[in-house]
Amino acid sequence: MNALQTLLTIFVCASLPLHAASLADLTYTTTNGKVTITDCDEAATGELVIPNTIQGNPVVYIGEAAFERCARLTRVTIPEGVTNIGPRAFSDITLLEEILLPQSLINIQEDAFSYCMNLRNLVLPPNLFTISERAFYACSSLRKVIIPDRVISTGKSVFEFCWRLEEITFGNNLVGISDYTCFRCENLKKVTLKGNIRRIGAHAFQSCEKLAEISLPLSVTRIGDYAFASAKSLRSVNIPNNVVNIGSYAFNDCSLKSIIIPAGVTDIGTYTFSNSYDLHSLIFLGPAPQRFRPFQSMTIGTTVYIQSEHQDSFGGESGEWEGLPVKIGNGPSTPPVRIHFPTVEGATYRMQNSTDLVNWRNYPIPIVGNSKDRYDRFIDPSSGPNIYYRLIRID
Repeated sequence: MNALQTLLTIFVCASLPLHAASLADLTYTTTNGKVTITDCDEAATGELVIPNTIQGNPVVYIGEAAFERCARLTRVTIPEGVTNIGPRAFSDITLLEEILLPQSLINIQEDAFSYCMNLRNLVLPPNLFTISERAFYACSSLRKVIIPDRVISTGKSVFEFCWRLEEITFGNNLVGISDYTCFRCENLKKVTLKGNIRRIGAHAFQSCEKLAEISLPLSVTRIGDYAFASAKSLRSVNIPNNVVNIGSYAFNDCSLKSIIIPAGVTDIGTYTFSNSYDLHSLIFLGPAPQRFRPFQSMTIGTTVYIQSEHQDSFGGESGEWEGLPVKIGNGPSTPPVRIHFPTVEGATYRMQNSTDLVNWRNYPIPIVGNSKDRYDRFIDPSSGPNIYYRLIRID
């Protein structure tokens, strides 16, 4: 749409005579004695209660884009008897604050409520079966969502960009978390996952920056690419014993301190744990994965812990695997402490330590500033009390 078309659209919308929403605003069709709502007068404003019958026939379906341009509706009640809400049915109603859904509702189709940016109150009915992709995309005022137990699938990006969403519960019969389900839900703090979920989709919780912990059910077998990437507050996650695949960048840029990799994991993707500077320990309960790509941007001192019977798969007695030191055991007896210094890319530095801030001891190997403009290192706190560290530039 060019600038002139945009101005004309704004002018026409501003010129519409507004009136309270009513049955007279609805356009519908009747087929085999069942009513489908197909359109609504764009001038309708305020609250609309859709009747459960029209001319004696039951209303069963809200049609595609039926209310898409009714931008001034604030509250809509959908009657009992409606089983389906069609694609884009209520999309882009920016003033809509509440939608009352009937117990009879079974399907919500793609983009049904996308861009309803003021939608605050949403109760999904217990008989709901499917929620299609982008159904609530960019509903940025939602705070809490409970997905009923009968729902077996949700489409991609169903709650993507719902950036005020703080809490979401997924029902018992859901078999997977779809790709981009909660992508960029920046205020999401609590996620409840129940029993039958087998897959966490790609980008499902990426950039959920306030999510500090999550418990994955035992049924999970796969964690997709970027599933929790840039969930910067994520400090605690369990990898269930049935997991066989952890995707590329799945936990990139998180705040995990240690993580246990079950024996059944055979495939870990590219840079899965990279840029997680607080991660000091990766504890493998089984042999080295059959497919594993190198770490990147890990803090110096991050250690791989293995079981003695699997030492050969981790490089034997070399003491190193994929560029990280290897030790036998189940993690450090005392968690190490991370120290951090800003650096300049390409500059040369030397690490020093001291017990009295007067006499400084040099580390033997110089440090060259990297593209991240930072230097991170884990220090063993049991090496002694009151040890001070500094990084000095020497070039």
